[in-house]
Amino acid sequence: MPETFEITVVTLGLPFAEDTIAYDLYAQAEGFGKDVLLIHGDADPVVPIRYSEQLRDRLASVEYHVIKEGVHSFQNEHFEEAMRYVEDFLIREINTK
Repeated sequence: MPETFEITVVTLGLPFAEDTIAYDLYAQAEGFGKDVLLIHGDADPVVPIRYSEQLRDRLASVEYHVIKEGVHSFQNEHFEEAMRYVEDFLIREINTK
């Protein structure tokens, strides 16, 4: 593993990679008792969609959306679609509390 590496336009270092590899996101997620909004683009070149699908299956309460042709950083119409999901989710969360 190199000391630094690039993912899209971000330069990351070896400590980030080591911490990420050692972190068990799924175990952490199983203990999270709140509602979760999970949005993933099916054209994401950084994070394979199977990770979000696995996370969705392990969360107690999740609203999951796949954005067709969406990449890792939602842009243009994909950004607008993602923000509609976020807005709707937040409005529902606020109104149910």
